[in-house]
Amino acid sequence: NGKLLVVIGPHIGFDKKGYIGFVDRAGQDSSSTACGAVIGALKLIQNGKTDLGGAAKDAQEEWILKELSSRVPASVLSSPDEDSKIAFVTYQMYCMARDYLSEILSRVPKRPAEV
Repeated sequence: NGKLLVVIGPHIGFDKKGYIGFVDRAGQDSSSTACGAVIGALKLIQNGKTDLGGAAKDAQEEWILKELSSRVPASVLSSPDEDSKIAFVTYQMYCMARDYLSEILSRVPKRPAEV
């Protein structure tokens, strides 16, 4: 009879200079990508890769690349505005998480109505 609250959402960094897709981390001299998996997937997609052929040692990265590659249209890839590309793929990551969660929840057996 318990309740469960599930919160989903992608993460994206902004460094102190305001660059989207980067974050300043303690102990590092320069900013680094955040979310690194999404930024990496975007770069691969821009270079024409849609899967890693099982070469990835990270199943999550492989899934992100596979799912994201089908959601990024050529018009986004050809845009010179890198911030817009990163914002677009971040939103797509939210959509992917939402859709995946909906799929999982659709498989949960329904409880019979209590009388």
